[in-house]
Amino acid sequence: MSFKDNIFKNQSPWGSPPPGGGGRMPGGNGSGSRQDPPSLDDIIKNFQKIINKFSGGKSGGSRPIIIGLSILAVLYVGSGLYRVLPDEQGVVLRFGKYVNTTQPGLHYHFPTPFERVLTPKVTNVNRVDVVSDLQVTPEILWSRKCS
Repeated sequence: MSFKDNIFKNQSPWGSPPPGGGGRMPGGNGSGSRQDPPSLDDIIKNFQKIINKFSGGKSGGSRPIIIGLSILAVLYVGSGLYRVLPDEQGVVLRFGKYVNTTQPGLHYHFPTPFERVLTPKVTNVNRVDVVSDLQVTPEILWSRKCS
């Protein structure tokens, strides 16, 4: 069967009949298939199935709570890692008071409410050049004092 025969028999060249009796669907993207998005209830049920799979298949109980709290604890402890770049030094503050200075590399400090780390750049040279065209001579100073 040739390409023209397929078109005249109201079929697409790929072998399947076009949707909706041969025309494009209003609001469609022209791909030939239109699917409705999943409902919110289906998404929640699928999410609950995934959670139940990890918690032993039971719904409820204390196991999911323990797993959730342990994940939060690992993330909290992991938040104490910090990196000091080669042109920086780490200044560790415990409750706002200086504790120590760390060199470049990966380090650990107690998480947020206890310690905080500042990493200022220490190799930059901050300088301000002030240039003045005015030449100050003793005569200029003397004349201003007397007047």
